[in-house]
Amino acid sequence: AARTPLAHACRERGDLRRSVTVFGEAIDLLTGELARQRFGQAIPPAVYARGMSAVCLAELGDFAEAERLGTEARALTKAEDLPFGFALAHMALCNAYLVQGRLDEALRILEPALEVIRARGIPIPWATALRGYGLALSGRPEEGCAVLAGGLEEADKLRFFFGQSQWVAWLAQAHLLAGQIDQARGRAEEALNLSR
Repeated sequence: AARTPLAHACRERGDLRRSVTVFGEAIDLLTGELARQRFGQAIPPAVYARGMSAVCLAELGDFAEAERLGTEARALTKAEDLPFGFALAHMALCNAYLVQGRLDEALRILEPALEVIRARGIPIPWATALRGYGLALSGRPEEGCAVLAGGLEEADKLRFFFGQSQWVAWLAQAHLLAGQIDQARGRAEEALNLSR
């Protein structure tokens, strides 16, 4: 359980390979019944490690392994009442599909997560950001801009800054796709400053 925050910190620093290694250590240790244990967390570390490792692997271009781990994370949440884990697993797969340009699949796999988030009243701005980016890439950039901006506002209210520079970069790209050059440039500069 202690490895998952360390792996997450590595991811936030941009050290994706180290993050995958540390998440992999957690996955290897948390097997059998331990894979479903929460250890006092909202998401079982085995589910979190698989989902977040899938996100990192997709960014590194290892799509097959990303999809395998995301699918495993999803399977681990099916038999249990794990709304956060369920949402995370679907968001990880959505992310993997977006990186590959599999836009219809990305939006489709995200929908069950959004339904759980709405039904349970769970604030997860990352899901909103993924949806907005998916919409923008799918030929609906204005709608994507609005959804992404809403996700960033939600994150700001919650003081939830996981992946914020990436989401702002997605918003910059959405503005560019919408032909809004000045807004795109401003958001791109903001994303660069945040990442630095």
